[in-house]
Amino acid sequence: MSPRPWWGTAVCSLGLVAVLAQPALAGSGKTFGTPEAAVEHFVKSIAADDLDGALQAFAVDELVARAELIASETAKRRERSGVRVSKSRTFLRMFAIKLTAECASETRRFVYALLLDNDRADWLTEATDANIDSFIRAADPARLKSLQTVRIDQPVPSVTRTASALENAKAHASAEGADDSTERIALFRLDGKHYRGVFGLLRYGGSWRIRRLSSFHDGDGPHDPPVRATTPEKYQELTK
Repeated sequence: MSPRPWWGTAVCSLGLVAVLAQPALAGSGKTFGTPEAAVEHFVKSIAADDLDGALQAFAVDELVARAELIASETAKRRERSGVRVSKSRTFLRMFAIKLTAECASETRRFVYALLLDNDRADWLTEATDANIDSFIRAADPARLKSLQTVRIDQPVPSVTRTASALENAKAHASAEGADDSTERIALFRLDGKHYRGVFGLLRYGGSWRIRRLSSFHDGDGPHDPPVRATTPEKYQELTK
């Protein structure tokens, strides 16, 4: 019998039901003046077992607003050309739900990578009684109360602060309807161990938001765990 991703499926299904049952979670007016502030808010919310708070740090509202603006401008152009356009907001609503679900899924991977203390936390696992019991013991959110952020840095500044890198960051931001983009890495401490997390952020006006829990510059890709075990010495190498 092939192994099944039983815990990921269960949690994602419950999360999707919650999202579909209410309006998409929004920023609730919170602003983050620096990338570090957005990352700190996200991590503190995780430590407090507060999913709603963690999702406030993501750029859901801003991306939905951009999609709404694009849809509105498209409708105006088509109406001027004599093509009737539906006023239905169904697709925008679907987009908001999809974005929120994606952010919740990334947050789930972040939490699992910490609690399961395993780079393979997202791998398929056979749903045996032993595996289920082991997962329940490990994935206790109460353990996250002791999660602490030791420091937050820009990854490999010798590369990311160059003129070409800053130009690329602006271009990436523009594609997302943002004013600027950047990345941060963070060193965490949990249960006496150290972990490294990665964050891609966008700036809309005066507020920074998390776009993804991955980095283009520290060797990880979007399918790698957003958190990995490390040491302060290894982390220090990423800040040069």
